[in-house]
Amino acid sequence: VHPVQTDVGEGPLGPAEPFVITVRNHGPQSVRLVGGTTDCACLATSDLPVTIPPGGSVAIRVQFKRSGPPGVFKRGFWLYTDAPGQPFAVAWFAGRVRGS
Repeated sequence: VHPVQTDVGEGPLGPAEPFVITVRNHGPQSVRLVGGTTDCACLATSDLPVTIPPGGSVAIRVQFKRSGPPGVFKRGFWLYTDAPGQPFAVAWFAGRVRGS
């Protein structure tokens, strides 16, 4: 996953915003991304499922919401695969909730 951690910057509590990550298949066979994190702070499934050919990559949109108290936050999310040796990949997003 690139980037492994996305800086989403500073902003107020509010509606979902998108960022884009790239998932690359370094293996010799196609890999299917079959699902991902879906919760009140993150939705990583909008562009799934998708198949990544050997040596290929795909851009995935991730929607996030700034939530919680003012200050810095960091949250992980998962993408689930059908790859025998790697059933999931983990990435992060971090930013700051602006105080009122």
